[in-house]
Amino acid sequence: MGKYNSVSVDGRRVDEHVLVAERAFGGPLPKGVEVHHVDEDGKNNDPLNLVICTAEYHDLLHVRMRSYAASGHHDWR
Repeated sequence: MGKYNSVSVDGRRVDEHVLVAERAFGGPLPKGVEVHHVDEDGKNNDPLNLVICTAEYHDLLHVRMRSYAASGHHDWR
């Protein structure tokens, strides 16, 4: 079983969180953006759990989340 739920759209498999984000965004996502799961559960595709962001910001979110989990401070490394 994969990390994300996927659905079939026009004969191709698409990650469900991308479709949910596109629905909230109002159209196709711009090139270079990613969809972050706030609770880190790749199967939780509630729109309130998704953040559309650049790849760089997505990486920063994960760095800060790991820092917070390890130290209680989001900006410690």
